[in-house]
Amino acid sequence: MIRKASIDIGTNSTRLLITDIDSSGNFFPLLTKERITRLGDGFDASSRLFFKAMQRVLIVLKDYLDFCKNDDVTDIVIFATSATRDAVNRDEFVGKIELETGTVCRILSGDEEALFSFRGVISDSRFDADFLVCDIGGGSTEFIFGRRELLIDRKSLNIGSRRMMREFLHSDPVKMREISDLKAFIMGGLKRNFSDSAPVSGCVCVGGTATTLAMMDKRIDITEPQKVHHGELSRLHLLQIISELEKKTIRERQKIVGLHPERADVILAGAVIVHCIMDFYNLPKISVSLRDLLFGILMEKEREIRAFKPETFFVLSAKLQVSRSNLEKTPQRFDLDTFVATCTEEPRDAKKAEEIYKKA
Repeated sequence: MIRKASIDIGTNSTRLLITDIDSSGNFFPLLTKERITRLGDGFDASSRLFFKAMQRVLIVLKDYLDFCKNDDVTDIVIFATSATRDAVNRDEFVGKIELETGTVCRILSGDEEALFSFRGVISDSRFDADFLVCDIGGGSTEFIFGRRELLIDRKSLNIGSRRMMREFLHSDPVKMREISDLKAFIMGGLKRNFSDSAPVSGCVCVGGTATTLAMMDKRIDITEPQKVHHGELSRLHLLQIISELEKKTIRERQKIVGLHPERADVILAGAVIVHCIMDFYNLPKISVSLRDLLFGILMEKEREIRAFKPETFFVLSAKLQVSRSNLEKTPQRFDLDTFVATCTEEPRDAKKAEEIYKKA
């Protein structure tokens, strides 16, 4: 048994997972933490991370590293998502992290974020038909299409809860026109990107928005999120939650059971995102999972993908060495001698995977 930790620096919150992992790749979570750090505050207007926002994250990050030290964690993976990914000063931010904590922060691409969310979900779930995994974050939402245990397609859209709140919901309480504009924007994005996608039999949502909505629906205290793991939220109940949120000011929302007071400003935008997804795919309900990219990235880090059957999932990358003479003969000119080719085919067994690797 080994003890690992992952830390997710998101647009709205910073989260910690400490877990034991056995030799078969099974997770035994010991500690989870979430603090609302609002790294993305003011981001859209300038495409910069503000100093105060970075400092809020650094304070929490240092606390989390203390937890890891006290719990004898052997390895820590720190990663950042949407706001950091899009920031013009992201190098400054990750440099601050390394300088002040002695740790390296990895910036995930949208595709990586989607992949790790998918891996997290299927680490303790199995599906018999085509399904959708949605990770609704503060800055973006990841859409991952799966078939049984295979990842079929993935895409990241900039429709996160905090980003949508800042762009559309300016009144307190909100005005119906603001909600209408928000819905139209989200539905337009879904139609542009997924109009040709196949129907899905179900949807699993991960992230703070989905967990919070499920807790609000069941009136579960914010200290007990594990009670909604693998729970469900119906479209009818979600509409009732949205109706309640629309009528309340942010201060009034802070008193709702299941809603963290510091998430009261963004939860309505997040709820509208979920509802638009359900409408677009005509889903009567969604499932909620606490297994997200915090778990999925540890599977990559420790190669816990070995716990899956060989035919389950493969991602192959090969570095190709190309001589200058051969490059000169090709129609397309390259500046580098080495580039990376990623195989998106999912081979059915290890032999097929080796064949693809050799071809590359």
